[in-house]
Amino acid sequence: MNNFAYARFCLEQHLETARGRRDDIPDKNSREFRASASIISTMERSLRKLDEKEAGAVSPVLARIRAQRDQIKVQTPAGQAQPAATVIAAAPRITQVSNMHFARMTAPGPVKIEDFVSNEQTFDNPAFTGLALSEAFTARCLPGYTLPEYARTYAQISIAMMAFESLKKTGIAPQSAHDVVAIFTAALHSTSDFPYILADSFAKQVLARYEAQMPSYLAFAAQKTFNDFKSHKFLRLGDFPTLLEVGENGEIQRGTLGESREPVTMATWARIVGINRQVLLNDDARAFADLAASAAQRTRGFENDLVYSINFANGRGPELSNGETLYSAANGNLTTSGTAVNVISNISVGRAAIRNQTSLDGLKLNLRPAILLVGPDNETAAEQITAKTSANRVTAANPLAGSLTPVIDSNITDYAWHLFADPMECPSIIYGSLPGQTGPSITTKPGWDTLGVEIRVVRDFGTGAIDYRGTYRNDGAAPKDEPVAT
Repeated sequence: MNNFAYARFCLEQHLETARGRRDDIPDKNSREFRASASIISTMERSLRKLDEKEAGAVSPVLARIRAQRDQIKVQTPAGQAQPAATVIAAAPRITQVSNMHFARMTAPGPVKIEDFVSNEQTFDNPAFTGLALSEAFTARCLPGYTLPEYARTYAQISIAMMAFESLKKTGIAPQSAHDVVAIFTAALHSTSDFPYILADSFAKQVLARYEAQMPSYLAFAAQKTFNDFKSHKFLRLGDFPTLLEVGENGEIQRGTLGESREPVTMATWARIVGINRQVLLNDDARAFADLAASAAQRTRGFENDLVYSINFANGRGPELSNGETLYSAANGNLTTSGTAVNVISNISVGRAAIRNQTSLDGLKLNLRPAILLVGPDNETAAEQITAKTSANRVTAANPLAGSLTPVIDSNITDYAWHLFADPMECPSIIYGSLPGQTGPSITTKPGWDTLGVEIRVVRDFGTGAIDYRGTYRNDGAAPKDEPVAT
């Protein structure tokens, strides 16, 4: 972030706070209201100058604004008139909050409060207090969460007291800790850490539950990293040229990587939901916990649905650079005359199809199928055909036991079945996100359309097919009543 962008962002934060305080002044004809309006006008002119890239005027303008505010009383959201100097004393904290907010808006991965905690790990440090509050509230909402020792001071803290503690660090806390309406009004419309504490705790809850979810695509798709939102091309198995014998004079011939790599692009997906102030006033931690669980489940479910809708579209998948779909007879990985999954000889056809695939320059890949992917109609049959059996002779043993892992997903709505090689060995389908992202990013802000808090869930996610050689599809047929050995 350059100095110009940072200065503009900080000024916008001061302007938003000033407007909120101006609107809370009851007497619109008072000296305080006129002074606030004058300050806001100065800020708006400064923003216009910044838009014209006159960045050099930022520092003196902010200094003049602070000097003007020192001469008046500032009406806080809680209804208390305080000297502007008291509020300005929190300017370093405002800057820290601005930094945190800017980071949450622009960082590729989740931003945590602890990222802003300095070496001063005491409760005199507002960021450290915010971290302790976040940890305490997370432990209250998430069963089994280990509460750090430093956060035990706030164990079982109510939402209102969490807001009150965050307000105390800015010097604008209401006089009474029992006036929960005033507390939430101030906490949601001031420079307190409260919105960020909620976001940090909610993000921890969502991420913990998100990582506990195990959608089926994780079994057969390989994880990759997308550096940006441009089209990415990933190396495939066999793209490296075949080794050649070194010549008599020691010369080594140069080779080129395969140029038929498949492009995959990532996109951003997001939703905003609101938590009304009744939840805050009622200290309903269960509502936060339930919402976090729902957000995690829905995000994982969305990713899973996206993987299937893109890579298994129309039963053939997307078109690849060779002009064929992911599954096609020309690629040698499709059987259109569907056969039952619980017949060993049928599975053998698919295993041979993957085993016989070659690299771009004709090298035998000898891939071993490891995943048997089916829909609910084939679930029992797939489990039967891959189960270990007690056999008293070699010919009665199940050769598929231990070699294929059945994976079931309801996105497959017919009798079709698929085989996949280990995605670490030969990835056919990939998924991924930006560097450092391990799940959805969470931000919060005071509700505008809703009286309460708005929570925004953002997920950068991409998926696509990059290689047909590590997978096979059979259009399938109704399974036999019992597994068939031949």
